[in-house]
Amino acid sequence: MMEDISTKKDYLERKLGREVTNLERLKASLDSSSTQTVSMLKVLDKFQERLQKLENTIQPVYKQTRNYQLRQDNIERTLTSIDNVIGFYHVARDTKHIICGDHISKDLREYMGAMVQIKNAIDYFSHHHRGSPEYSEVNTLYQTGKKAIEREFQLLLKQHSKPLLPVTIADMLGVNDDPDLGVQQPPLTSEQYMPQSIREQLEEISKWLFSNLSTTDFMTAYAETRSAALTKSLQGLIDQQKSSSGESIVSASPSTITAITRTKKNKGRNLLKKTLLRGSEASAKKEEEVFVIETEGYINCVSALLKLIEFEMELMNAIIPFKHRRKVYEIMIQPSLELIVLEGEKLGESAQKSASHYNFKEVHMLFPVVKHLRTVKPEFDVKLEGCQPINRSRFAALITNLDNTGNSILSLFIESIKNDPDKSSNMPLDGTVHELTRNTMSFMTILKENAEVAGAMLLVQDPMYREQNLDHLTIKVADYMTKVLSALGINLKNKSSTYHDPYLSAIFMLNNYNYMQKTLQSQDLLPLIHKYDPQVGQYYSTQSMEQKKKYHSSFRYLLDIIATDTAGGVTKHSSQQRNTGVEKISDKERQSIKDRFVDFNKGFEDLCRVQKAYAIPDSSLRDLLKKENRERVVPQYTAFKNKYSKTNFTKNPDKYIKYTEGDVADMLDKVFDSTF
Repeated sequence: MMEDISTKKDYLERKLGREVTNLERLKASLDSSSTQTVSMLKVLDKFQERLQKLENTIQPVYKQTRNYQLRQDNIERTLTSIDNVIGFYHVARDTKHIICGDHISKDLREYMGAMVQIKNAIDYFSHHHRGSPEYSEVNTLYQTGKKAIEREFQLLLKQHSKPLLPVTIADMLGVNDDPDLGVQQPPLTSEQYMPQSIREQLEEISKWLFSNLSTTDFMTAYAETRSAALTKSLQGLIDQQKSSSGESIVSASPSTITAITRTKKNKGRNLLKKTLLRGSEASAKKEEEVFVIETEGYINCVSALLKLIEFEMELMNAIIPFKHRRKVYEIMIQPSLELIVLEGEKLGESAQKSASHYNFKEVHMLFPVVKHLRTVKPEFDVKLEGCQPINRSRFAALITNLDNTGNSILSLFIESIKNDPDKSSNMPLDGTVHELTRNTMSFMTILKENAEVAGAMLLVQDPMYREQNLDHLTIKVADYMTKVLSALGINLKNKSSTYHDPYLSAIFMLNNYNYMQKTLQSQDLLPLIHKYDPQVGQYYSTQSMEQKKKYHSSFRYLLDIIATDTAGGVTKHSSQQRNTGVEKISDKERQSIKDRFVDFNKGFEDLCRVQKAYAIPDSSLRDLLKKENRERVVPQYTAFKNKYSKTNFTKNPDKYIKYTEGDVADMLDKVFDSTF
């Protein structure tokens, strides 16, 4: 036990000795570190003192060097300014040969660069030596150059503002395309309208003029020059159309012109190209055909104006500064708008003049014109946005003007039907369809194809007519058509009374009613008319049946002669005949039978002779009437002939029984045909 304690005590004493030794070493290290720290601080203090001395020594040198650098920079700027000033004194000499020569047409950029130099020299001299001869010289050069630039602007503009040829405009509109032959003309491009290089030159000159001139005369000159070119292009197209209209050998119908508004590339519109390329082919045309060509030409002119305006807007946006574009644009397009409106008014006046002479074919041509104007009006409204109200309203006023003209003509058309003369000299001798009926139904077909346009014309006096929907327009047209048909029916009845032959009168009315009914059906007019009056179709069916009955009554006299059930006399006696043998008859009965055969033969021959001169142009109606005639006459004649052919009423039966049943049928088949 004691040994363990002694051992542990020794261990602890040795450990304590080691710790004491370590502690002494640590104290010695701390003392050494403190000594070194003090030494380092002394060294740093000395270094700081030396740096301060160095800074104090270098600072004056730095400041002096900076002053030297500033002086050097000032000297360099002064030398540069002197060089520039000296250059201003040489500008007149260096640029005179450019400004006074023809460099502007050869190298516009060089010329504009020279003008910039001259402008800078003027600015310098105006501030420093305004009275110097150098200022006067550069100012003179500047004025000369400015005038040259203005002249060059106008010269370039005029050289490249030539009116387009009518054929070029036709190609632009696609009028010369022929889908059947696979021919399609390439559209006119802005590069063809004005070359890009010229456009860039005009743009550069315009920017310079706008920046350096106090006036906008060059913009006014631009507007007037482009306006003249635009107007002459349209006028050339109009003049070519008018000069060629009397020489064109192409005939067109109103329906052909109506089709123009359905597509701008319709084959029928090749008429314009033909009149342009074959204007020398002299061939007299009817007045309505001339109007057809002029109408089509006008439609093309309206489309051409719209297309040309698009090109002009693109060109103007590249050349004219934004703030002046609207004014320039309005000056530029106003004469062309006035020209188009004037030509449209002339078409209306021409149609009105023709209508006053009861020639209504030209009013057909107003329909596609008004329809086309209504179609393109929204595009023109966009193009004219921001223009003066008088210009924005030109197309609306023209449409209203033509609507009023159309309304007047449509009213006059009904009056012309009512007042169409009913003299016998004005009547067809064969009772065929009257020309008035054909013209009227043709007119109504055109109305149906242009129901929306015609409806607007009829409602033009209505304050709300611009806001009418399609249903209101078509109902108004249907109402108008019923009035036309009513007026036509009354006039035809009056005309039919001029015939001395009542059966020819019936044939005349039947032909006309049948023609009207067939046209109403074939041209799909009934669905439109039935929107206003659902009984029209049934009315004409009823009227046709009545006229057929009147015509069939022409056989009543013959049928009465050969009737086999007449009471008394020969018929009663004959009813007692037997099929075998021949009974004796009295002389009075024989004479009665002879008289009946003679009367029938004569009456039948006269009737066939008269009715051969009757005309029924509708083959189906003609065949139906012939069939009904045979069914009414042949069986009764057969019964009559069979009944008396076996009696001993004459020794010469061939004298009285001239016709067999086949002969009667054949003769009935020859009516309505004057060639037999």
